[in-house]
Formats: sequence, structure tokens, C-alpha cells
Amino acid sequence: MSFKLADVPSIYSKDPKLNNEDVAKLAEWTKTQPHLPELEELQLILFLHSCYYDLEHAKITIENYFTARTSSDLFQNVTKELVTRTLNSFFIAFLPRKTADGDAVMLMKILDSRAEVYNCLDHTKVVVALITLYFHQYGPADGLIVVYDMKGTSMGHFLKISLSVLKQFTHFVQEAAPTRIKHIHHINALPITGRLMALVKPFLKKELYEKVKFHADSIETFYEFVPKECLPEDYGGVLPSIKDLREKNVENVLNSWEFFKWHDKQKVDDRKRVKKERGFFGRMFHSS
Repeated sequence: MSFKLADVPSIYSKDPKLNNEDVAKLAEWTKTQPHLPELEELQLILFLHSCYYDLEHAKITIENYFTARTSSDLFQNVTKELVTRTLNSFFIAFLPRKTADGDAVMLMKILDSRAEVYNCLDHTKVVVALITLYFHQYGPADGLIVVYDMKGTSMGHFLKISLSVLKQFTHFVQEAAPTRIKHIHHINALPITGRLMALVKPFLKKELYEKVKFHADSIETFYEFVPKECLPEDYGGVLPSIKDLREKNVENVLNSWEFFKWHDKQKVDDRKRVKKERGFFGRMFHSS
């Protein structure tokens, strides 16, 4: 590999609940599933951790994840040009400091408020790509906190939201993503938010829907979940500005393109599948 993944021995040393025997069992199981790609030990750890060390749940999540990577629109044709264009219009990045509970924080904010430059599918592709890259680079986090600053969002953006993309993304997050969603926060929330939630609610499980929080009148309530020491100076925090963080984020993403090329080859080969059952995402994205 011409890129570095998170340090596995360090992850074991920091997580007393992580059992290398369970990781070995999961690795042995993948060898009995010829349709799955070869997985790195780090990836097995990510799935096991995200499933709270439940082996059977981890197996299902692995199946869903790689089937999604093969079948879902969210993973197709993610080019440098697409990523660069999207990150010129949106700040989409993990912040450099976790919360005291060990939660990673991903912040999204509109940089160019023109609705005509917003592409729902492209935006979602980049969100998924950055989540994937972060956990491969840094390993598991106790949880993932997603923050969306709604300032600059308009009805024009709302009208360009794709229900198909929303459905694929929410199913991916709930059924396949190798991370634990802790909260989803909307700051500078607008009246339009109610309409957005009405669109999303049918696709969300109750437990995830209850993790969605809104902060309309004051950011003070948001600090209860993500303190200032974990936020950029733009939000009263102590971290560098969004401008500086954006430059480092874009540089990291573009410098990690060999990772994306490698990971893009990790797909399901249905010709080698032992059973015809394709799993959650196979049923969702295959009509036959």
C-alpha cells in the first residue's frame, strides 16, 4: 500500500473491549464468503467496534457495506473533479479534536449559497467518502456526531433534494456504515427544517430519529453536546477557522487518492456468492 491506515496495535491497546480473537473469527468468516473482497484487520475492527463487538451483527454490516459499495449510487464515479467541486461549495470535514467522550465531529456548512451549484447526489457522495477516509485513517471513535450549519440553506436547495439519495444514504448510515451515530445536530436551524424532516422521517428508525437535534435560536444549547474546545473559532471555539480547516481537509483528501482507488476495488462479486440472497442493499438496489 502507498498509503497508511490507522495503527492496529494502538487501537487494541486503547480499547479493552476489543478482543483479537473475535477479530480473528470475523476474518475466518470472511474467508467463507468468496463474494466479499479481502479485508484489512483495521476494517474488521471498525465493523466489530461499530456493532458493539457483536460478531453476528458485524457480519451483517460487512455484507451490507460492501454490497452497498457495489450497488448504490453513492459510491459510483467519485472523481477528484467531483470532490474538488463539491468542497469548493461546501465545508465538509471532520474537526481535529474529539469530544471528551471520544466522539468524532463532522461539520458541514454551505460556502456558496447559490442553489444552482448544489447537487444532492454529489454532496452525499463526498460526505460518505470523507466518513470512509476518516475512520480508515484514525480508527474507531466512540461515536460520530454530525453537525450541519443550515445558514445559507434556501428553498432552492430543498427543491433539489433527491428522495432516492436520501433513502440510500439513510439506509447506509443505519445498516452498513462501520461507525456509531451519536447525534445529528442542525445549528442555525430554519423553518424549512420541518419540511426536510418530513422527507427523511419515513426512512429513519426511531432510535436514529430521536438522535436528531435542532438549535434555532441559540448555539448555547449546542455547546452541551459539542463544547467550544472542539469547535472552530467561527462558532466561538478554540480550533482554527473554517477557512484554515478547509484547506487542510481538501489537501488531505486529494493526497489520499490512492486510498480511494484501493478501496474502490473492494466490492462484492455476485458470481462467487454462496447463496442467492444479496442482503439488505442487494435487495434494495437489484431489481432481479
